[in-house]
Amino acid sequence: MGLWGAAQAIAFGLGGFLGTVAVDVMRALVASPIGAYSAVFAGEAVLFVFSAIIAYRVSPSAIKRDENSVPAYAAEPAE
Repeated sequence: MGLWGAAQAIAFGLGGFLGTVAVDVMRALVASPIGAYSAVFAGEAVLFVFSAIIAYRVSPSAIKRDENSVPAYAAEPAE
């Protein structure tokens, strides 16, 4: 499975669980199920925008590189 697969599986399971808990909590606070699901969906949208901003700031174009360094894939093979 690998480290990234395990991390994805854990995140997927945790996200489903926390989404269910959030809906249950909102249904206890709000009388309408539609309002509860809308509030949780709006919260998820805010988190998505926040994660997109973080991903944009960490993009490879934002990382300053040393001009003298050569990427490993561009190095000449050893003879």
